Amino acid sequence: MGGRSCTNSAICYVSEVATKPAKKAELLNKYFCSVFLSATPDVNIDPTNNSLRTDTEISEIQVSVDDVTKHLTGLDTSKAF
Repeated sequence: MGGRSCTNSAICYVSEVATKPAKKAELLNKYFCSVFLSATPDVNIDPTNNSLRTDTEISEIQVSVDDVTKHLTGLDTSKAF
């Protein structure tokens, strides 16, 4: 995220430093929102006409330790920086 001037126990983003878990979560949320959301919202969207489906529900998710291990070991750690 914002550079490598922080210690290992801190997270830095846009000149904010977080050391407590709640603040770290807040900064991570800000970072991922900034990455995945448009910088300028579409002002032509009618908020009363919400076309997103809200009737679908995920009732149960089962993930094994082996599944998680398999996916984590498959990550390309060279992309971390």
